[in-house]
Amino acid sequence: MAVSPSQDEEAIKAMPELATDLRSEPKIVEWLRQEYEAHLASVRARSAGVHDDPEVLQHQDYFAPRLALIAHKRATVVRLRDERLIDDTVLRRLRAALGSEEVRLSGGAAVE
Repeated sequence: MAVSPSQDEEAIKAMPELATDLRSEPKIVEWLRQEYEAHLASVRARSAGVHDDPEVLQHQDYFAPRLALIAHKRATVVRLRDERLIDDTVLRRLRAALGSEEVRLSGGAAVE
């Protein structure tokens, strides 16, 4: 199920109060806010269907390196398992988390 822009907008609005309630570090809250805003921009760009817009192009430029970093992380966790620094269970958990991040960044489309 896709997240609507209004859900992300509401989450961003609620963030300061939640952060205060949880006594979250301001730096962490700022990172989270930036992540939500980037996701919101992605949702808006996809729903607009505009690919010539400079803002959309900048957004696409943001996702290509993020997806490349996920691929690098995936290779790293396999190497760590091969070096016996992590076990198969940890490998599966990390790969699942990376897969979820990859799907989220790609807009919910299946990624190979």
